[in-house]
Amino acid sequence: MPSDASADADCRRDKPRRRVLLAGKIVQDNGLSPDCTIRNLTDSGAQIRVAPGQAIPDAFHLIEIRSGMAYRAEVAWRTPATAGLKLSGRLDLSLSGPATPIHLRKLWLGCAQRGVGVSEG
Repeated sequence: MPSDASADADCRRDKPRRRVLLAGKIVQDNGLSPDCTIRNLTDSGAQIRVAPGQAIPDAFHLIEIRSGMAYRAEVAWRTPATAGLKLSGRLDLSLSGPATPIHLRKLWLGCAQRGVGVSEG
C-alpha cells in the first residue's frame, strides 16, 4: 500500500494504530507458523511484515510474542511483503485455562523461552 494510501487509511480509522516493532507469529490451521514483524497495532487491527517470498494466508492466528496475546486475524489488504489485518478474539496466552488453545500457548511459551526477538521480515 503506498504511503499516501496508508495515511488516508489512518484518517478513516476509529482509533489510530500505534506504531510498534514487535515479533509475531502467523499460526495457520495446517500447523505452519512463520515469523512476522508487527508494525502497528490496535485491539481491532494490525499491520504485519513478512520475509520476502513468504505468503500471508487469508485468515490465521497472530501471536504477539512479547505480551503473549493472540488474535484471530483476517487480511483486509495486502502487498507482497505486508498486510493489514482485522483482529478479533483476543486471547491471553499467559493464562492457562480451558478457553486457551493449548497449541497456541505451547508455541508462545517456546518462543518466549528462546527469547525470540523482532524478525527482520
